[in-house]
Amino acid sequence: MTVQRAYKLLLLISLISFFSCEKEEIEITDYDIVSMIEKRKSVTPYFQNCSLPDSVDTLRILAIGNSYTDDGTAYIQEIMDGLDVNPNKYCVYSLVHSAATLKYWWAEMEGNAFCIPNRVAGNIKMDLGDSTLCSVIYQPWDVIVVQQYSGDAIYYDSFNPYLRQIIEFVRHYCSNPQVALAWQMVHSYKSGFAALYSDSMKRWRMLAFATAQMMVYDGIDIIIPTGTAIQNARNTALNNPSELTRDGTHLGYGVARYIAACAWVQTLMARVFGIDIRRSKQLHPLKEYEKDENQTQNGFIKDSSQPVNEQNQSVCVECAYRACQSPFEIYE
Repeated sequence: MTVQRAYKLLLLISLISFFSCEKEEIEITDYDIVSMIEKRKSVTPYFQNCSLPDSVDTLRILAIGNSYTDDGTAYIQEIMDGLDVNPNKYCVYSLVHSAATLKYWWAEMEGNAFCIPNRVAGNIKMDLGDSTLCSVIYQPWDVIVVQQYSGDAIYYDSFNPYLRQIIEFVRHYCSNPQVALAWQMVHSYKSGFAALYSDSMKRWRMLAFATAQMMVYDGIDIIIPTGTAIQNARNTALNNPSELTRDGTHLGYGVARYIAACAWVQTLMARVFGIDIRRSKQLHPLKEYEKDENQTQNGFIKDSSQPVNEQNQSVCVECAYRACQSPFEIYE
C-alpha cells in the first residue's frame, strides 16, 4: 500500500468514526446554569421579546409542539375553572404533531402546511382562515408557545437555525405586533429511560442549561418551567416508581399533568387575570380513560397515574408555584 493510499484510508476511517460516534455525557452543574443566566447582562439576544400583556381582559394563546404540549395543556381548563376565571375571556389552542422538533415546525411553516389547531381551553373562538400555518399564525395571538422535542431539548445546538426562523415567521405573519413568545422547558425522562443522561436530575440540568442558553442568545425570556415543576415533585411524597411519567417519558395522568397545567397557568395567566394557583382548591379525580384498567398504550406503567385529592393538591400547586418563581432551581 502506498503512503498516499494509506493516508486516504486513515482519513476515511477518521471521518466514519467522527460521524458515527454518539454524543458523550457532559456534567452540567448548578453553577453552570447560574453562570449562563448571568450572561444576560452582557449579551444582546437575537430577539427582543414582548412582555405578557398588561391591562387586558382577554388572552389568546397558541401552543406549538408535540405530545409534551398535550401533557402541559390538558388540564388548563379545570385549573382556570378552579380559580373562577370566566372562560369567555381566554382561549388556549394547541398545534401538535407526534415527536415534532423545531426543525419539523420550521419546515411546516416554510411550506405553509395545512393544519388544524385544537382548542383545549377557554371559549374564545379564533378565525383560523384556510387552516394553513400562515393563516393560523396571522390571528391576533397574545402569546405563542414553542418548545423543542424532548430528545433534542438537552442540546442547545439543536435549536437553531430553526428557532430563529420560527421567530421571524411569527414576527412577520402574526397580526398582533405585541405578540409574546414563550418557551416550555420540558420535563426529564424517568431515570433509566434514556441511554444518555439517564438520571432524571442530570437530564434536568441539561434541559435547564439549554433553556438558559436559548434565553440568553435567542431572547425568549418567558419560560414555562414544566420540567422544574415535575423535578420539584420528584423530591416529594408525590413521586412514584414511574417518576410521575406514565411510560417513562410522557407525564402520568392526574398529579403530573395537573402540576404541568399549574405551571402554564401561573406563568402565562396569573398576571393578566390577577390570579394565583395557590388559591385554587381544584381537584382531579382520574377520568375513566386515565385509569390503569383502560390503558392500551405501549409502555404504560401500572399505578403511574394518581388522582389529585384533598391530601396532595396543595403539594402539587406548591411544586408548580416554586418552579415559576425559580425556573432554574430545584426546590429541596
